[in-house]
Amino acid sequence: MRPSRIIEEHHACQFLTRHCAFLSLVIVAVAAVNLFLGLGHESVGEWDESLYATTAWEMTRSGSLIATTFDGVLDYYNTKPPLNVWLIGSADGHRVHRLEQ
Repeated sequence: MRPSRIIEEHHACQFLTRHCAFLSLVIVAVAAVNLFLGLGHESVGEWDESLYATTAWEMTRSGSLIATTFDGVLDYYNTKPPLNVWLIGSADGHRVHRLEQ
């Protein structure tokens, strides 16, 4: 390795070490903008999105946290682990309670 390359790498490491908190904040800010920009403005565009939303709604309403159902019947199409359904249900839980009132 050339000595100049070693010095350049050393300066890059020093820069990253000194500005770690700022760079982390920038990354989190960019991620937050990507996550929240346009939230609530998109509609369900694919048939499987509506399937997952309905499954999450039924899971939240029934209280069954393991078995996924669609139209009240055990859903064999959606045989994935239910983490995705839990996340959708927890994000949409306040809407389910508002609809039931």
